[in-house]
Amino acid sequence: MIYRMRMLSGAKQYLSNSSAKYGPLLIVLAALIVLALPGSLMAVDTGKTDQWQFMIEPYLWTPGINSSATNGTDISIDINDVLSDLNFAFMGVVGVKKGKWSFMVDTFYADLQDIKDSSTNVLNSVIDFQTEVKLKTWIVTPVIGYSLLDCEKGNLDIVAGARYLKAELYVSVNSDRARASYPEVSGSDEYWDGIVGLKGEIALYEQLYMPLYLDIGTGDSDFTWQVTGGLGYRFGLCDVVAGYRYMSWDFKDSSFLKDLNLSGPFLGVKFVF
Repeated sequence: MIYRMRMLSGAKQYLSNSSAKYGPLLIVLAALIVLALPGSLMAVDTGKTDQWQFMIEPYLWTPGINSSATNGTDISIDINDVLSDLNFAFMGVVGVKKGKWSFMVDTFYADLQDIKDSSTNVLNSVIDFQTEVKLKTWIVTPVIGYSLLDCEKGNLDIVAGARYLKAELYVSVNSDRARASYPEVSGSDEYWDGIVGLKGEIALYEQLYMPLYLDIGTGDSDFTWQVTGGLGYRFGLCDVVAGYRYMSWDFKDSSFLKDLNLSGPFLGVKFVF
């Protein structure tokens, strides 16, 4: 009985902390769904719902990366350093749509290596040293979408699926004296999280529109969420889309990482056929 009471108490404390930390996101997501439902009942479908549509969107995302390990080490790679630190990257979205249903997979892979000159004060003496950071990241997000609204002013889909993350991280310093203050970090973990969210477009002027995306989820991590916004322009053969993307994870205590945040601008070219 005592053990059960402790479990219930811990669950209540977790739910309370999660509500305080992520409550605004959950409220926004719920409000958008509720507001979209009445419009979806009255919307005039403007798409060719009886035909298959395929989409390919290669893009370039250059996020700044911030993370902290469970041993207290903080890791940071600025947006300005991402391109120069990049060894290899692959990014793109593929999708298919028929009727009100759609399916898409967003894949992001980056292999980064960063070396920084640093200094620290140990026993009133300044020590110069270098910090080497190696990070390999796979992020794969498959989702199924269902159209809630599709009209001349825009469209809105509710989406559900999963997000896969594989993070390999290695951090070291080249000074034994500095290593006491900056311990080595080395580890690799994989995470699967279930997600739900909204994906839509708001028509602004003729061929100009605003793409929006928001999802939240949990599973192997305590909490993960993503938000994307920008501007798109429809040309004859393709759409050019630019904007800003933020993606975040809070991990469980068993992980070698405490959190991971990626945020930065993106530029993509979307082909629909």
